[in-house]
Amino acid sequence: MECKEIKKYKVNHKIFSNAKYCFFKIIPAFIIAFVISFMFFIYEPLVVYSSNTEDFWFDFSALITNNLIFLGSSVLIATIFSIIIYVFSKIIKKEFVYDWYLLLFSTVFIVTYIQGNYLASSLPTLDGSPINWDSYTKQCITSIILCLVVLIINITLYIKIKNNYKKAISYISLGILAMLTISLIPILSSNPQIYNKKGVYASTLDNYNKLSSNSNFVILLVDMEDSRTFQKVLEDTGKTELLKDFTYFPDTLSAYPFTRESIPFVLSGEWYEAETNINDYYNKALNESKLIEDLKSRNYDVNIYEQDLFWTDKKALEIENIQIVNSKMDLSTFFKQEAKYTMFKYLPFPLKKYSSIETLNYNNCRMEESAKKLFKSDNQEAYNALDKISIQEKNYFQFIHTDGGHYPWDTNGKFEKIENGTYEDKIEASITYIEKYINRIKESNQYDNTAIILMADHGNNGYEPVGRQNPILYIKGKNEKHDKMAISNKKVSYDDLNKSIYNDLLDGKKSDELLKDIDDNRIRRFIWYKDYDDMEEQILDGHAWETEKLVSTGKKYKR
Repeated sequence: MECKEIKKYKVNHKIFSNAKYCFFKIIPAFIIAFVISFMFFIYEPLVVYSSNTEDFWFDFSALITNNLIFLGSSVLIATIFSIIIYVFSKIIKKEFVYDWYLLLFSTVFIVTYIQGNYLASSLPTLDGSPINWDSYTKQCITSIILCLVVLIINITLYIKIKNNYKKAISYISLGILAMLTISLIPILSSNPQIYNKKGVYASTLDNYNKLSSNSNFVILLVDMEDSRTFQKVLEDTGKTELLKDFTYFPDTLSAYPFTRESIPFVLSGEWYEAETNINDYYNKALNESKLIEDLKSRNYDVNIYEQDLFWTDKKALEIENIQIVNSKMDLSTFFKQEAKYTMFKYLPFPLKKYSSIETLNYNNCRMEESAKKLFKSDNQEAYNALDKISIQEKNYFQFIHTDGGHYPWDTNGKFEKIENGTYEDKIEASITYIEKYINRIKESNQYDNTAIILMADHGNNGYEPVGRQNPILYIKGKNEKHDKMAISNKKVSYDDLNKSIYNDLLDGKKSDELLKDIDDNRIRRFIWYKDYDDMEEQILDGHAWETEKLVSTGKKYKR
């Protein structure tokens, strides 16, 4: 019995010793797995969230909760995989297999760390436009050299200090973890906005199919539609008759090249010069909008149909169709979007294209728990939501922002999905929406008492961020009739919208009575940027489509 007990003790001791030995062997892989997961799912999301708080519909608490789940899952999967590799190397009695796995794991970690934190300044802007990765040859070469250098250093280190290699990479990983953690301190302590409770406000489809029997004012804003291109598509499709009672203003200059600032500017006339964060600007602009206040004073029901609503102040609830909605997260879709961004930033340049990302957009992971149907900006969705108009007595205002000609260019005028579509195809799809919208107003017999502005937030120049300053602008006043579309060569600025155009239309003026005092030689203002919060003021002494005549004044606006 005594011998059996001793034998059993020896066996158990051997098992314990082997388990302990295996545990210590796995520790370096666990540390690397934890640090790389921390970098991907805690550090990077917090950095992005704090820098772009206004672009996220969910709260800081939801971000942390979700990413802690991703962190734990990632560490667990990576650790289990490491154990499998280690056990396999022990079974085949070639422990160097595990050592080389660890070496490659360490190399991948260090490469992604350097790529994402020190070589990210040359990343393309995520503005929704397709990225031409072929134009980043220099960055690809730099990434390849980085991978080779880190791999060679790791191999050299392994050869030189083989017995202490695992300890060395563990200390290096923990050192990187410490640096990442320390760098989060100012981010989390200096920006109290990230802890604000998000306004759960959204544009519903309430009143979408209403008009007044007395007076209506409508602004149809189609995204990213260039003036001359839209007019050409209108002519090529034979749809100019649709806008025959409008005046076309081809020489129109927008305020910004992107949507973010353009929408609040159109509704308020307040310029954004990066003096505050965009969320505060958005709230202030709409809270103090003279247009909205003027409409209310004239007894208008005010409705704003905007899918990406960044108006997070409770004053938004004064808009008829904006309501509180209860949102929950689609965790799978959230993870896919976050994984896309992480791959975009941290992968070596030759692999970044596989992230398949064009914009930082988490709206598709938002699931509504509401009886109200929400407005969707997609041309076809907005089209399908149009129905027979019901009539009310109170005056009625409607602002509608649809996708217009925005990327992706994947539908035609019949809303058919197409491959290798063109900008003109997408414009034709938006015209299909505009046609149905206007025709149903005519069918409701409210066309004459409706003033309509058809416009875009900015123009387009292919995939280029420059040359976007000339959007469409078509205007019809109440009781306005033409034999054919009128054309005005006035040098219009979007600064004129809130200063005179809106007020004149509400007063009953027709489109040919607008902007009487504009100087034919006026110099107009435009604020250009490629990267958010790094802006410059430009002036234009020429026609709106003459991009080469946009000249910087030297004024820079940076946060």
